[in-house]
Amino acid sequence: MHGIRIYNATLWIRLELKATANFMPATNKSLILWVFRLISGSKNVFNDEEEFSKHTAMVAKHSISVEKLGWQEIDVTNAVRAWHSEKTNDSLRLFVDCSGCGNKITIHLFNENQNKAKESLLKAQKLNPKKMRNPDEAVVDYNRPYLFVSLATNHVKRLRRRALDCTGAPNEQCCKQKFYVDFKALKWDDWIIRPHGYYANYCKGSCLLPDKFSAEYQYVVDEYRRQGQVTGIHQCCAPTKYSPMSLIFYGPGSRVIKQDLAKMIVEECGCP
Repeated sequence: MHGIRIYNATLWIRLELKATANFMPATNKSLILWVFRLISGSKNVFNDEEEFSKHTAMVAKHSISVEKLGWQEIDVTNAVRAWHSEKTNDSLRLFVDCSGCGNKITIHLFNENQNKAKESLLKAQKLNPKKMRNPDEAVVDYNRPYLFVSLATNHVKRLRRRALDCTGAPNEQCCKQKFYVDFKALKWDDWIIRPHGYYANYCKGSCLLPDKFSAEYQYVVDEYRRQGQVTGIHQCCAPTKYSPMSLIFYGPGSRVIKQDLAKMIVEECGCP
């Protein structure tokens, strides 16, 4: 994790009304989500409020209107940065409580039921190995909390060739032009959680300069083309290297899904 810093961190938690008959919550009712960090080495169960205060530190306070239940986004950047700076092997443990939820509103958190279901599946597999499947995939709780952490490097990676970027490149030479895709501008921000946008980039420019050719073959063919001995052959400035990106979005039934998409970002351009 050397050279890596925490850019931001958000905790996503889902709240919903329990299926209780004849219950209509007051529309002006306000709930408060409290997020605490359990101090390293402390236990998970406390006998009283004094003991709880001694072994925890408040991370965030998040107010919610009953009319706006569902997925809640809570900024926990400072807590994650503090944990990361400690450079220990201890896990980051967060405690979540709700003021005003009572027994009418469900907070979807990790619970023992999921672990018990996983253990039952493992026992069943031992009895019938022919029906083996991954227990982690079989017991997926899409309503569980998610901690999204965006990382940034402290050192800017130097480009091998400055001409790859259109900034500072000779006029009309094939180069990579930065291009930012804003999901809000596309009106996709209602289903895409992260990122809010990304640099897709594109290639532009001419392929007449030999230093942009990817191999001797292209240079020889281009010499023939220049002399008019070969017609219909034109090299184009095009992507030569891509990189993937991760997308976090709402799937069917408001499930939060993370998917890695290949070839989403143009990293380098050339004349293949």
